[in-house]
Amino acid sequence: MDRKVSVIVPVYNVEKYLPDCMKSLLEQNYENLEIILVDDGSPDRCGAMCDEYATENKNVIVIHQENQGVSAARNHGLEIATGEYISFVDPDDMVDRNTYAVTVAAMEKENADIGRFDHSFFSTLTDVENKSFENTSGNYKVYQGIDRVNQVIRKYRSACLGIYKSSVIRTLRFPEQYSIGEDGVFLCGALLSAEKVLVLERAFYLRRINMSSVTRSPYKSSWLHVLDANKDIESMLLKENKEYRNIAAYTFYRQSSILIFSM
Repeated sequence: MDRKVSVIVPVYNVEKYLPDCMKSLLEQNYENLEIILVDDGSPDRCGAMCDEYATENKNVIVIHQENQGVSAARNHGLEIATGEYISFVDPDDMVDRNTYAVTVAAMEKENADIGRFDHSFFSTLTDVENKSFENTSGNYKVYQGIDRVNQVIRKYRSACLGIYKSSVIRTLRFPEQYSIGEDGVFLCGALLSAEKVLVLERAFYLRRINMSSVTRSPYKSSWLHVLDANKDIESMLLKENKEYRNIAAYTFYRQSSILIFSM
């Protein structure tokens, strides 16, 4: 039987998109999924919808909490997850149906602690239907030593673009003091805890172009949290190994430049 994968979904104010997300998870070509829906005090029907999914599907677990933010919601999910692997999916996004079957199989073949994959954007379900995953390369690369960090963290730092062995991230948590940049801090900790990281050349994660999301909303002073998050990442890297000084500097200034451009 497939090893259990716990998929943690923080849910807030997405009743319009949650059905698409859940459909993509419930139709996975992988038998042993534990789907943890964390209702973060959503003001719409999301809480009731989560309960309905749990009633109809025995592998769906629901947590209700007062609104505390995405990091607290994910952390709550981590506390109860029972899978040997952990994955994160945002409630307005989707995943290709082969995501867990292909990634976990490759991870087990290479004895990798983390399996990373790429993403693509969509705005309508028609966009998703028109994407051809069969034409995407199924190749992958395996990184160890200093490369396991350098080759991953300089690219996309979303926690959602990967599957993690629970043993590697057991003590890790998302920094709840940041409303943006928290994914990078978590990913950095995961990479430093891992020994072997596998990167698939597959755009398995489908990211919705949602103008109401945190990263696409009008500028707020809270965006400056990304600078503090990057300082944390720099400190973590340099504490681990001084050889990370170049990637630490690159990461900090790249993210700072993106922030200034966004502003």
